[in-house]
Amino acid sequence: MANYRDFFEARDFVRSQNFKNRDAYWAWADTDDRPENIPANPAQHYGKLFPGWPDFLGVNRRWTSNT
Repeated sequence: MANYRDFFEARDFVRSQNFKNRDAYWAWADTDDRPENIPANPAQHYGKLFPGWPDFLGVNRRWTSNT
């Protein structure tokens, strides 16, 4: 079993990779480019600490009104 980085270290690393969405992360996670200490499925590994993909990836989703 891999010794994964703590959530905040993993999130900082993943954010530095500039993934646009969860699918891009998963495509990368299935390659040899993913360090062994970054979980392929962070939502499962970090559980309740995982706040969602936009936060983990550093992707801001802002809703704006057209009115």
